[in-house]
Amino acid sequence: MKENIICSDSDILNLLRSADETDNDKGLNCLYRNCSKAILKFIAGNNGTEDDAKDIIQDAVIIFYEKVKSKDLLLECSISTYMYSVCRNLWLNKIKHSKRFLNDVSDYISVDENIMEGIDNDSRDKEFVLMFNELGESCREILLYYYYERLSMKEIMSKMNFKSEQTTKNKKHKCLNYLRKIVYKNKNFKKHFGNG
Repeated sequence: MKENIICSDSDILNLLRSADETDNDKGLNCLYRNCSKAILKFIAGNNGTEDDAKDIIQDAVIIFYEKVKSKDLLLECSISTYMYSVCRNLWLNKIKHSKRFLNDVSDYISVDENIMEGIDNDSRDKEFVLMFNELGESCREILLYYYYERLSMKEIMSKMNFKSEQTTKNKKHKCLNYLRKIVYKNKNFKKHFGNG
């Protein structure tokens, strides 16, 4: 069927450069189909899920499309190689930021007790994400803003519409305490300790 036809690089570029939105859509579909298999495999092999891969591919497709439209695309390789490189960079960057966030928050939590010791990094990260997701949306936002985006209390206050910086600090403190309780109650963490 027509849907399964692999488009050539020149086909994709011509469709994306067209003034017709239908052509643009066809070009984007071709682009997505041509590059998704290799990228799905790469991300799955690097601690990612299929949903992660889809998000990364979507971001890369938008980047490519905008570069084509702005005539800012310097293509010295095949489109699939270019897309693979963009996706790889986006994914590695995301992992780096996620690890930094996980380490920052979990290090802060482990100040009271060394609850994280003895757990291999992969298990620790996966468990920590699950526990982090148990927090309410407001708490997740505050902690992500503070540890992941490195925003100041004033910036968080503005984004979250809190009345003062002190209110923001109090809320962050409560969220961390709540996360601590979740960590300490977690059975999968306890089983990593002999007498824990």
